[in-house]
Amino acid sequence: MKMKRIRNYSSGTDTDDVEEDGASSLLQQSITSEKKESEIAKVDGTNEMTYKILGQESFVKAKKITVTSKWIASGTTFPADLSRENLVELDAIAGLHPRLLDSVKNNIERWFPVQNSVLPHLIAESIRPSFLPPRDLAISAPTGSGKTLCYILPILNSLAYTAAPSLHALVVAPVQNLITQIEAEFKKFDVFDIKTASLCGSHDVNRERRQLKDARIVFATPGRLIDHLVNPLSHMDVSHLRYLVIDEADRMSQTARLEWLDTLEQSARLCGRWSSVDDLLVARHLQKILVSATLSRDVEKLHIWKLRYPRLFRASAKRSEEVVSTATVPAADVDQIEGAVLLPASMSHFVVICELKMKPLALYLQVRSKPEWKKVLVFANNKLASRRLAILLKVLSDSSYQVEELSANLFGRRRQKILNRFKKGSTRMLIASDVLSRGIDVQDIDAVINYDKPASERLFIHRVGRTARCGKPGTALSLTTPQERKELESMLSRTGCWRDVKETKLEVDDGDPLQEKYRAALVTLKEVVERRNVKVAVFQLDIVNEMSANYFMADLVSDTLSAKFAGEWTDAALFAPYQNQQALLNEGVAFHSSSSRRALKIFQYADCVAARAFLRMVELPIRLEERPNAEFMSPTGKVPFLKLQNVIVPEFMPIVNFVAKKGVRLSSGLTDAQRADMFAHMALIEEVLKNAELYIVWVEDSTYSEVTRRRYGSVYLWPLNQILPALKRREVNRHLAALEWSDKSLDAVIDAADSCFKSLSSKLAHNECFMGDLPTELDALAFGHLYTILTTELPNMDLANALRKYSNLTEFCRRIDQKYFTAD
Repeated sequence: MKMKRIRNYSSGTDTDDVEEDGASSLLQQSITSEKKESEIAKVDGTNEMTYKILGQESFVKAKKITVTSKWIASGTTFPADLSRENLVELDAIAGLHPRLLDSVKNNIERWFPVQNSVLPHLIAESIRPSFLPPRDLAISAPTGSGKTLCYILPILNSLAYTAAPSLHALVVAPVQNLITQIEAEFKKFDVFDIKTASLCGSHDVNRERRQLKDARIVFATPGRLIDHLVNPLSHMDVSHLRYLVIDEADRMSQTARLEWLDTLEQSARLCGRWSSVDDLLVARHLQKILVSATLSRDVEKLHIWKLRYPRLFRASAKRSEEVVSTATVPAADVDQIEGAVLLPASMSHFVVICELKMKPLALYLQVRSKPEWKKVLVFANNKLASRRLAILLKVLSDSSYQVEELSANLFGRRRQKILNRFKKGSTRMLIASDVLSRGIDVQDIDAVINYDKPASERLFIHRVGRTARCGKPGTALSLTTPQERKELESMLSRTGCWRDVKETKLEVDDGDPLQEKYRAALVTLKEVVERRNVKVAVFQLDIVNEMSANYFMADLVSDTLSAKFAGEWTDAALFAPYQNQQALLNEGVAFHSSSSRRALKIFQYADCVAARAFLRMVELPIRLEERPNAEFMSPTGKVPFLKLQNVIVPEFMPIVNFVAKKGVRLSSGLTDAQRADMFAHMALIEEVLKNAELYIVWVEDSTYSEVTRRRYGSVYLWPLNQILPALKRREVNRHLAALEWSDKSLDAVIDAADSCFKSLSSKLAHNECFMGDLPTELDALAFGHLYTILTTELPNMDLANALRKYSNLTEFCRRIDQKYFTAD
């Protein structure tokens, strides 16, 4: 083979030996260019193609090729619109047990489109089981379209014709409220008095075990389900399971396989592939039913469920031409848009554009101008925003109507009572977090308002899906700033949710009496916060507001740092409590040390470890100052605190924010969605794990009497060594009581912490760090708390034992310790 190479520089050409093959012809197929005489050179009497100077070629964009699985392409479609012409008479579906049919006629008037499509298939199988395994189902339909009834009736009908020897059906849903709703719907149609069990975090474990003995249908959240599956005392036999229903499947798709699905399939002896007739007889009747409003049609995302010869039922993409023009995607890709046109047709969508500081006023004006709105659901992105927004709206409304908050601040019966008042209509406006946005069916909600922009279009669909249910009219209203407006439009256009949007702008003159009323309300809000003794540092308010993109509390946030950001990072000191041999990262006692000696630590100072880890990750030098009176030196009474020249920044999150404003941010390479995910896991640590740590140290009697009281008072003389621990315990008890944590049982606290560990373990998976290969603020915060729990010896080691079940978390702590603290 002839070997030639020709170098073509602007100054001339040169030759050398290379392999000449058909690459030039392949190159010409993907590159179009104008050939010039200068591009052809004669070498040894042979014409050869030269290498072109950069910039002379124009590349043709390759056409995107989408491969759709056959079962998805051939899926059964039904209209998403719940108009009367799409409803079907009850007699159209045959096969229901007579008693069950009577119950149906007493509760509903007609079949909805999704029910008319799915029920004939499932009811026929419930009466005459096939020898071959049944096909798994995936159901994607708008919120409020009647998906729940699609699996309730077949399960009940199957039990009417089959004597189930043990557990017959398992329904898994991501949150407790949804489990309660599904169970209530089952009982409404259950005419056979079938025994059921509900497994979720708020219930007593022993009571659940007693229910499991005779239960034929079980409703469970993933966390509590896995607790019973792995505990032999529960005697949860799933070997004869006929139905496995996963409601809101898209929400659990990222973690289901890792957390519970593998264990469940092994317990049910479900065979993944069949190589013999015997394989067909093993769990051959188990049928999976996936249900969601935004179920992905991406084969790769659905692969995690290992569906068996699946069949898809989905709402048709009505008015697809509008989706194409709005979302700017080819017509062939319309059905690949996840959640495309899955909003109820009876919903009206409005967008109000206003400045960030005026959003509470805009919300108040919208509700005031719509007296016909009897139930208004407002979504805020975090509990601090929802709490203050609820207070502010109460002041603005002059208590003319009831405003309440439903978020992570509330637990158990108190949360359910608030939800019941909203359902009955005695509460007009409910401020909620996203825990309520999925699967919760509150009848006749007139309007859903997005106070904060949802993190994704999928979350938007689940939020606004609380209104316009079952064909009834409803309103979705989104508040946005001029800066966020384009981003909101882009996000919603991807799913065709920006069609027929009506936009308005809020304009309030400076002399308008509303301005004065708004200012007075803000002053009142500040006084209420102070009276409640909410000790939140100004810097912490700042970082929480940044996390939620919600600055309506800007008048409460000090700008003390604004004039000092230009200062150099010199002589920085991190102040932490003096702990002597109880130091969290005591010199010579590293995580990887083989020494049996362990430092005696107090969980509440885990943030000190987190702050040190963070500052080492960003490579900012600090001097560690351990002082016995560090808490009293801190302006907020919280430790640790950073001192840089004349600036004092207390607590971990404000320190992170302060460093970010200096131009150093570990998460700078993350996308907005990734940052939102990171902050969500950080909030989980702040809201759950911290409270669990405080409970163990200050509320649990054995730990307090044997360790906490002595350790906390060890640096003070009598009588302060007796008085100060008692005062501190009283303060912590008041804090936990406000969050309804002080009355929790120890088991409930450990369960809450365990759910946090599960979430962190799932997020970390097999990665080096939580968000990938590089550390972020989440890694520093998680390390501080996880490391402290693992290396602290206390009379009660339940929290540490719960954490040690997650090997990837313990290995993560080992890696961080070796990388950043080995020199200690």
